[in-house]
Amino acid sequence: MEQPKRPVGGAYGIFLTEKRAEFMKACAGKQASAVSKMAGDARIMADIDAVIRKCVDDIWQEYDKDNSGSLDKEETKKFVQNTLSEMNDSGEFSEDDFEACFKEFDKDGSGTIEPLSP
Repeated sequence: MEQPKRPVGGAYGIFLTEKRAEFMKACAGKQASAVSKMAGDARIMADIDAVIRKCVDDIWQEYDKDNSGSLDKEETKKFVQNTLSEMNDSGEFSEDDFEACFKEFDKDGSGTIEPLSP
């Protein structure tokens, strides 16, 4: 029995095989190298997205003390204080500044901040 061919190039080869039709359509009428460039750029963005997701997951694992899946104000405040301290800042900020910042991230007004969607 003949086995189906597997894409060459490891993870990048698999990624390019899955997205080839999409990239070729987007690059219609352009040089052949445009597909490779677009694929490379898309792969870099996918890698960056994975790193960001990992960072967010790490933050949630450390600061979501009640394992609710979201950060409440106290959990968020602890994260902000620790982050500022790690940046050689005093870790101090006004309550008004914190409230304004929290409000920007609390998109639904629930009093919690949810992690990024995958």
